[in-house]
Amino acid sequence: MPGKAVAKDHPTIVALYEAAKKEGKVSWWDQRDPTVAQKFIDAFQKQFPGVTVEYFEGTQDVIKARTIQEARAGRISYDFIDTAQNWPDFQANKIVDATTDFTDLLTLAGIDKAFMVDGTYSPEFTVYGSAYNTDLVKVADLPDTLDGFSDPKWKGQLGIEARLRPYVYGTPFLGGEDNVVDMLTRLKNNQPQPTDGDTKSQALLVAGEFPVLIGAYLQRLIMMQDKPWGFVPFKEVWSNVPRQGHIVPNGAPHPNAGRLYLWWFLGPEGQALTDAERFKGNPAPGTGTGPSKYLEDHHMAIRFAPIEFDLNYDRYARKYQAALGLPVT
Repeated sequence: MPGKAVAKDHPTIVALYEAAKKEGKVSWWDQRDPTVAQKFIDAFQKQFPGVTVEYFEGTQDVIKARTIQEARAGRISYDFIDTAQNWPDFQANKIVDATTDFTDLLTLAGIDKAFMVDGTYSPEFTVYGSAYNTDLVKVADLPDTLDGFSDPKWKGQLGIEARLRPYVYGTPFLGGEDNVVDMLTRLKNNQPQPTDGDTKSQALLVAGEFPVLIGAYLQRLIMMQDKPWGFVPFKEVWSNVPRQGHIVPNGAPHPNAGRLYLWWFLGPEGQALTDAERFKGNPAPGTGTGPSKYLEDHHMAIRFAPIEFDLNYDRYARKYQAALGLPVT
């Protein structure tokens, strides 16, 4: 269960704020659209006047190149960044090490240690399931399990996103690899139409190309408002603990301001903004995020795949694609 975040008048946060004001600013590098980033900046600066936020937007590749270049030159110019898929490169260049562990600060932000990785936390989770066109299918006719789409009545009515993520991350809860292969072998008889990519797949679904899409993400709920889109109410859906998350790097020019921003960004107020913009908050019961409340309201259990399924995703996906008769990527 999640912990409870401390208020900003907690002694640790008060001391951090005083030190941050002396530094005056925090430099944040990220991929978010500047208009979205500005909402976070405004909210933070309202809570902590005297600490300004400077924002640099770049793609993951651009940010990776710049951070490594700065590390090799012995000059770090940013204070807060998402490590994303760059953790191994950050380690190799000593941007992170054993000292960049924010467990204590994350605990003060109310984060459950079960979701921390290497002393970091990523606030964005994906919930894997399926979606349906509400103009073409009645919710009462939908199955309550993923395997329910193997029923012959769904023949010719299914699209399936070729990355097969519900099956990969659902593996430990669907009876293991052999059971998943068996499920997909039976599903193959219903001739699901393979699709490529989430955005394209969702567009085909709401256009009526097929009534059901196997392999959809709960966060699409916010972009599908006013469209004939619904999330299939399975009894159980799946997620995975994200890899390493946000950090204040070694050598940050404003380390206290960076840590203050990290506490706020990953705490309740920052998480609420992430929910509003992305709907990707931690879906575990009791976290209070949008996805968590949605799943609770719809009586859907959430299961988190161990990290091995993320690290070995390609192996599982290829095996499952072969079982379904799809081209193996």
